[in-house]
Amino acid sequence: MKVKRLTPIYMVNKLEDLLPFWVDRLGYRLTVKVPDEGSEPLVFAILHREKTEVMLQTIASAIEEVPSMATRLEPGMCIHYMEVDDLDEALKAFSPEQIVAAERSTFYGTREVVVVDPAGNLLEVAQRIQ
Repeated sequence: MKVKRLTPIYMVNKLEDLLPFWVDRLGYRLTVKVPDEGSEPLVFAILHREKTEVMLQTIASAIEEVPSMATRLEPGMCIHYMEVDDLDEALKAFSPEQIVAAERSTFYGTREVVVVDPAGNLLEVAQRIQ
């Protein structure tokens, strides 16, 4: 298995409160936002600076996507998003008890599973669907 990238996803209550910090103070560029347009509040964002990437996601939107995560998420928490070249191979590293959200296919073209490490940290393991 090859790890293509590892990105922090910071869980927040309201995404708009964090953008001035990341964009104005730290110099990150907002490269992806959901919803993309419209008057609805943002629920997800990807920010870039130099060779780094940060994701911000509201807890409510994460729970809407994966309801089984409702009891695990709280503000200030960081989940790591690990993109791999072979999800099936990556899953061999985890026991069935470590899988906390079953595999799902996303609208943005990935297969994803959420696992927990021995210390209780959450890791979202994803493979792009070709």
